[in-house]
Amino acid sequence: MSKVDISSEAVERVWEEFEISTRPIGTEADMDIYDVNGLTDAGYELKAIVDAQAERIKELEAENGILRTEKHADAEAIASARNDALREAAEVCDTENERCLALASIRVPAMSSEIKRAILALITEDSQ
Repeated sequence: MSKVDISSEAVERVWEEFEISTRPIGTEADMDIYDVNGLTDAGYELKAIVDAQAERIKELEAENGILRTEKHADAEAIASARNDALREAAEVCDTENERCLALASIRVPAMSSEIKRAILALITEDSQ
C-alpha cells in the first residue's frame, strides 16, 4: 500500500475535487459516468486520508504513552539517584564527624598540654 498524504493541503485538495464532483450539472441525463467515477474516487481518497490520519493518531497516542511512561520512569530514577546520593553524603558526614572526634580526643589533650607548657615557660621567663 502506498503512503497516503494526510496533510491538510491534501484534504483540502480532495475536498475541492469532491465538491466539484457533487455540483449539479443540469439534468440527471447530463451526468455521465466520468462524473460519477470522479465522485467515487474523491470519496475513496477522502476515506483513505481519514483512515491514514486515524491510524497515525493511534500511533502517536501509543508513542505518547510510551514517552510518558519513560518520562515518569526517568523522573523516578533521577529522584531515587538523588536520594541515594544524599543518604551517602549523610553517611560520609557521620563518618567524617566520628573521625574528627576521635582525632580531637587524642590531639586536643596533647595540644592542650603543649600549650600549657608553652604558657608556663613564658611565665617563668618573665619572672626571671
